Amino acid sequence: MYEPMALIFTSSFKRVRIEAVLSLMIFVASNALASGSWEWDNQPWSDLNDIWGSSSTDIYVVGDNGLILHYDGTTWIRMESGTKNNLYGVHGVAGTPPRVFAVGEKGTVLRYTGHAWESIPTVNTDFFRTVTFNDVWCTPYHNRVIVVGNEGTIACWDDTITTGDRWWGGQVSWNPVGGAGRPNLNAVAGSPNSTDMLLSVGAGGVGYGPAFSIDPSPIDMGTKMTLEGVWVRSFYEIFAVGDYAVVRGKNAGDGKLVFEVLADRGGKAVWASSMTDVFVVGSFVGSQIRHYDGSTWTVMTAPTSKPLNGVWGSRADDVYAVGDAGTILHWNGLSWSLIRSGLTHQNLASMGATPSGNLLAAGESGTILRHDGRQWRRESTPATTDLKSVCAASRSEFFAVGSDGTILRDQGAGWFPIGSGTNKPLRGVWASSPNEVFVVGGGYGSPVALHFDGTAWSPMALPPDLDPGHPTDVSMVWGASSKDVFAVGVYTVLHFDGISWSRMQTPVNGYLFGIWGSSGSDVFAVGGDGLILHYDGTKWSQMTSGTTSWLQAVWGRAGNDVYAVGGKTVGNSIVLHYDGDKWSTIADQIPGSLVSLAGLPTGEVFAAGDGGAIWRSTEHNPPVFAHFVTGQMGALKNRTRIVLRNNGPTPDTGQIGLTNDQGLPAAFQIQGSAKAAVDWNLPGWGSKDIQTDGTGELLAGAIQVESSKGNRSNVEGTEVFEILGNYVSVADCPVRSSHQIYVARNSGENTGLAVYNNMHVEAVLDLTLLDQAGTVKATKEIRIAGRHHLARFVDEADLFKNYFDTDPANFSGTLNVVVRSGGTVATMGMIQKSGTSALIAMATSPNAYTPTTPGTSGAVGSAAVVLVFPQFADGTVQTYRCRTRIVLRNNSNQADSGQIHFLKSNGEPVTIEINKQQRSTLPYSLPAWGTLDFQTDGTGPLTTGAVIVTSSRGLESVLDGTEVFDLLGNYVSVESAPIAAQHQIYVSRDGTENAGMALYNPSSQPAVADVVLLDQAGASVATRILTLAPRQQLARFVNEPELFEEYFKSHPGDFRGTLNLRFRGGAQAAVLGLLQKSQGAMISVSTSRNPSPAAQ
Repeated sequence: MYEPMALIFTSSFKRVRIEAVLSLMIFVASNALASGSWEWDNQPWSDLNDIWGSSSTDIYVVGDNGLILHYDGTTWIRMESGTKNNLYGVHGVAGTPPRVFAVGEKGTVLRYTGHAWESIPTVNTDFFRTVTFNDVWCTPYHNRVIVVGNEGTIACWDDTITTGDRWWGGQVSWNPVGGAGRPNLNAVAGSPNSTDMLLSVGAGGVGYGPAFSIDPSPIDMGTKMTLEGVWVRSFYEIFAVGDYAVVRGKNAGDGKLVFEVLADRGGKAVWASSMTDVFVVGSFVGSQIRHYDGSTWTVMTAPTSKPLNGVWGSRADDVYAVGDAGTILHWNGLSWSLIRSGLTHQNLASMGATPSGNLLAAGESGTILRHDGRQWRRESTPATTDLKSVCAASRSEFFAVGSDGTILRDQGAGWFPIGSGTNKPLRGVWASSPNEVFVVGGGYGSPVALHFDGTAWSPMALPPDLDPGHPTDVSMVWGASSKDVFAVGVYTVLHFDGISWSRMQTPVNGYLFGIWGSSGSDVFAVGGDGLILHYDGTKWSQMTSGTTSWLQAVWGRAGNDVYAVGGKTVGNSIVLHYDGDKWSTIADQIPGSLVSLAGLPTGEVFAAGDGGAIWRSTEHNPPVFAHFVTGQMGALKNRTRIVLRNNGPTPDTGQIGLTNDQGLPAAFQIQGSAKAAVDWNLPGWGSKDIQTDGTGELLAGAIQVESSKGNRSNVEGTEVFEILGNYVSVADCPVRSSHQIYVARNSGENTGLAVYNNMHVEAVLDLTLLDQAGTVKATKEIRIAGRHHLARFVDEADLFKNYFDTDPANFSGTLNVVVRSGGTVATMGMIQKSGTSALIAMATSPNAYTPTTPGTSGAVGSAAVVLVFPQFADGTVQTYRCRTRIVLRNNSNQADSGQIHFLKSNGEPVTIEINKQQRSTLPYSLPAWGTLDFQTDGTGPLTTGAVIVTSSRGLESVLDGTEVFDLLGNYVSVESAPIAAQHQIYVSRDGTENAGMALYNPSSQPAVADVVLLDQAGASVATRILTLAPRQQLARFVNEPELFEEYFKSHPGDFRGTLNLRFRGGAQAAVLGLLQKSQGAMISVSTSRNPSPAAQ
């Protein structure tokens, strides 16, 4: 039984001291972004033009703006091409690595080396620097690459020549067929296993071949129609297609090759598994996809209206087609399906924040996305119409509106349509509650306004037109309350006072698209030509925006912290910020068209627009830590260590302030002096590491880091407790209105909760305790005064003592915290072991339970990797058992199931013992809001590697996970590592500790990273290149040969700084950072995805 001490989560103490055995530790020694402060959160894919693969698990797609995608049989990723030119053709030859080439406009020829794409220079003439290459074909038999393009261009690259000019014969070898003015050549293909046929086709039905030569002869293709695509198996097995023709090559009977026209409806591309299994895609005059069985053409149902441009298959039941707006389709032998190869490629029209701190985004074809505070996920919707606006009516009820009078409603069990009573387009929705929902829309001159009372929609009367030339138009709505609602449109500003709508006078008339306010007397409206209007409760006035861009949306955190977004020029967007005094441009080179804005309580701001583009600001609120401990307990010193990292290029300054549980400044000892705050000053990309002395009176409370940049800081932090000789680390605590924490209470451990109310007003919290099955066991209301701090075990009187007194059995589940009123709070979860008082940090999730009807369960997509732990350890070291514990939480009202995989460092399955059974995989099945908690046995030889979790729900899964290492008697917990292209990790190396990192490459392709070591001043001191093989796991200390052994040999002194990784070619990896104390204790270090740009 615990003897609770609410301030520090501790009871009895038993010191377990272990000598370090570094050679056997988790890090096994081998020898013993965008524009300004904005970056992509979902980068849209351009039009896709061609596809080729060496197998079903090695597929390449090329498209506009230099886009190259790769599919490894599980995941589509974007590869870094190094060019912004449009790419039109891709082809290769299987191998290790495969030989793959891509071509495009402005003479672009790229080659994939197996690690990255590199540009191949063409002949240095104006013609070949500007010519557009339309297709490429690689010969498998003598390492040559044929490129065709506009103005009759045919060229050959010789891959067997290692020095000199590898283009045949230099400029002459290009031998454009007839030179300038000749027909454009659009496609090329050859016999895959011989040299008897190489065929190029193009404008006017031209064909050149058949011999393998860059000086081919014209061929009669049987048509004068332009040909766009060609497929060749042998001399007599050929199909060529164009917009208005499909031709087939055959043996005329005397050995002569002739072509016959099979159809006058063609396409852009053709692929066949045989002469009786032919797929044609991309016709302008008919169906998107047509199939030929050797005698009959069949129109196939395509689940897209987007034009298709390319087709390829590995076999008859594994065919892919690609097209505009990132479209990828797959044929499984029975039907075509739309591949969700990314988050979305649909245009996004609206974003909205929820009271729980999540975000919603809505757009074309019924698209709805949800951001849970960590990442975006797709929502399943019944709509196929375009959605124009989305909003939250409460913590668990949401509305979306769109074309044809579409209204969707989500009450926690999924999105369902509800009748609106109109078929007019609906463009804006806002709600003060589920019973007060306002919708506006209609066409120009035929506006509509609707009101929902919780039961039915009813039309609202709008005022008459301003004049015949400017009819009433409403496209967006926002309100301060249900009796203080504003709507804007073209030459229109309206107000609803709870009784009727009326027209408002403005100093200028114009096109208005967005409206938002901090109150009814502080309202902003934005629109065309940089127009910004402000309402002060009495009148509207025009503000100076400093731009003529068309502004599409406005949103803010407060009246002196407002953002506006819109188009600056064709292909670029602009972001403005208002600080209470003036508007200024903070980003003006963001590609694409952004039309909506919203933000999270963490301070991050998101903007969305065409092609599914989502950008986020890298700026945010400075760190908050919901708990600290410092001071003496007997002879033991309890310390708190704070590590700050500036993940931005500009300096930042501020203070670290400690407050007690009453919200008052808490003086603590640091370097022999009593302080209530510590000043900090960080250069760009710099870091700082401070620690309390652990002397004097025992103090506990919360830590608030203040920045001179306010909530536009790039500083992130990690906190490390040293309590009763045990170490535990936590990342800065998320500040939001909902949290979920894993709870374990038994004879061996108990769970504590720390909450810090960062607001100045009282926070009322609703707490719900769920068991492993997701069943509600107890509820509680608690109140925390402004700036106050609370730390309690779950079985204390302030929390759930009554429940645990009546049901004292072992318990595992979740504690769900929802702020009913008062804004946001920071939380921290800890599990304390009973024997040693060791602490285990448990990450919190933003998806707290809300009472809803369970949603439809089951698989909704292909199984996908949803969690990655780049390191695990299991086995016996001396007399100690090293174990790995995995905790999974299903943060959804839908069931989830899948597999947990244990992998060796080479990516192969490894067998370990769990509950005395040998296994390499462990299935899981979690009910809605359910949990799973298991631990390896720690028997046998020490085994290390990676753990991945796959879900049958694919990317729809809302699974969270925590991993706990029990190593040589020490505990350390880590969250699932983010899979990203860039990472930053704090590094500390001195006589008491060393830094290490573990990486896991989830792809079937190698991953190459540029690694840069920065000191505390943000200066680069060492660089190297690190290569991970496919599915490889690697764990190393920073001073090992694979990283920076030479640097630390020549600089043996103490070091503080950061390790920055950027993966090349679109590759991504999961990365984990840890510090190891000399006595063996491990400390997890949170990673950031904003490394220094030096790592490029």
